[in-house]
Amino acid sequence: MGAETKIKKFVQRLIKEGDAVIASRFTIQHRPNLPYVELELFQQWRGRCRLLLSMLGLAAEPWRPVISNDSPNTFACAKSTLGALKGVKQSLEEGLLVKFEDIVLAEAFSGLWDQADYLCSQGYFLEGGVIGRAILEERLHRLCAIHHCLPGRNRPTLGDFNNELYKKVVYDKITFKHVDALAAIGNHAAHNESGLKEEDVRRLLDDLKNFLQRFAV
Repeated sequence: MGAETKIKKFVQRLIKEGDAVIASRFTIQHRPNLPYVELELFQQWRGRCRLLLSMLGLAAEPWRPVISNDSPNTFACAKSTLGALKGVKQSLEEGLLVKFEDIVLAEAFSGLWDQADYLCSQGYFLEGGVIGRAILEERLHRLCAIHHCLPGRNRPTLGDFNNELYKKVVYDKITFKHVDALAAIGNHAAHNESGLKEEDVRRLLDDLKNFLQRFAV
């Protein structure tokens, strides 16, 4: 089951749980105009709603203020939370949120960068450079796909991706040359070329991290 399908199913379960919370409505004698919902059900449900926020990441920002605040177990708060969940569900169905494969890839490649950083710190800088090259290639490939400028070759190189992005004016000449330099370090690591130094790979990883942040997908 893909990430998008899992989250859609989770949202549906949360809405069903929310209906049960709403159904637990009650009033207290001295405040008949302020209905409440069953506290334990409410707290369990809201905790799971916060889990949804963490799964959605930046895509959850429109609903974060409603779901993440420290709300009491009033009927109004429960209705507001349920409304936010239904908004998430509708946006998912209409394809208006960030694609979940992008979220998964972002998490995966963040983990790969950490792995490359660790290898480099332990003296395995060639291995770290190879991973850095793979991360760079994937980001260039996705940028080309987004901007509809994928190279026509069957097995495009880092240079091919970089050229197409420059021609499409996705970034300027300075960035183009910078990416070319990073690609050269990655290629040297992949081919185990003599002369490559640990500080070269360190520069690749540090600059790569900045590039990923500048050109997030």
